[in-house]
Amino acid sequence: MQKKIQRNNFILLFTINFLITFCFAVNDSFFPIFYKPLSSNALIFGLAFTLYSVSKILLSPAVGKLLDKYRADYVLLLSLFIYTAVSCLLCFVHNPAAILVIRIMQGTACAMFRPVIYYLLNIGLDGKRGRVMGMFDLSFYSALAIAPITGGFLLSSFDFVSIFLLMIFCCSASVILFVCFFNIASLVSGKNGGCTDPNLSMGLSVYLVMFYIFCRGWGISTVAVFLPLILNRADISPAKTGIVLSAATASTALLLPFTGRLADLFHKRSLIVVGGAAVSLLIPAFNAVSDYSHFLLLAVFSGIFSAISQPASSALVIEQVPKSQLGYAMGKFNVSLAMGFSCAPLFGQMVSPSGDPAAALMMSAALGVLSALFVLLYPIKTEKKVLSFE
Repeated sequence: MQKKIQRNNFILLFTINFLITFCFAVNDSFFPIFYKPLSSNALIFGLAFTLYSVSKILLSPAVGKLLDKYRADYVLLLSLFIYTAVSCLLCFVHNPAAILVIRIMQGTACAMFRPVIYYLLNIGLDGKRGRVMGMFDLSFYSALAIAPITGGFLLSSFDFVSIFLLMIFCCSASVILFVCFFNIASLVSGKNGGCTDPNLSMGLSVYLVMFYIFCRGWGISTVAVFLPLILNRADISPAKTGIVLSAATASTALLLPFTGRLADLFHKRSLIVVGGAAVSLLIPAFNAVSDYSHFLLLAVFSGIFSAISQPASSALVIEQVPKSQLGYAMGKFNVSLAMGFSCAPLFGQMVSPSGDPAAALMMSAALGVLSALFVLLYPIKTEKKVLSFE
């Protein structure tokens, strides 16, 4: 009976994660086009992105602590209500200052949503954590892969209202599904997926993995900022550029179920080092090729190596923290990734002022390899242990 509840909850959380990620990825892909005509100057335009990122970074740890003290299902429901409100407001509000407030609301919902959904996913989970995380991350990466295509079709066939209506539908459907079908029986029993060792705390091993996550976010953001410029410089057509940009995400999504199983069979640190170091070393290679097929091949292999490290890093963090701090750890995980995303464009532009991205790509590669080696060098005593749950 318990396994059936966990399976049904997994399917429900998978669906909700896909719907929310998909509709807001559609919006984020074309939000600059929507907001640029409304903003009065470059500062206001930039604030729409900065406030969104800052609100995520500042609120994620606090939300994580809430999960350790209060009902996690209530926190997720609140985030879904905020997401729904953001969707409705974007459909009707076109004042640039008001939209800045809406972006802060969106960042707040995101700060709640990502940690809490992984927290709920790990309740009562006993073993095969890598496989579960790999399967679940498929909902995230598949949504990212199809969102730009869907958004482009809606925008070319209709207008921005169609995107906002899609967001309202997805958010409302998520609220209804969660309220009607999520089973909270396992929550009442107080089980979650953290380690039960009372002497274990969030030590250096966890923060080394957090540093690795920060550097992975840095690398992903660096490629997202500079790769379109590199492709444009190489005279790659917009259609082929879109294929290259989506190839990494698509290959990651396809391999996650398999690499998630690998995380249960092999040392997670080894998978993090192999995947993280390899994908980091591929980053400067984008600046060394000029042929479309080479760009596509690099993107595919980047996605493959990302898939190798992704489930292992998520599972390792969860296994290394006591259950009383699991929510806080998920919040720190989320903020580490967000800070990497936010810092990379700024520092990338600082080290590449002339427009040549070589220095930014090399810095990103060096950080990625260094962080992976840190994870390998520090001993994590409980990694091979199959953790029990109260």
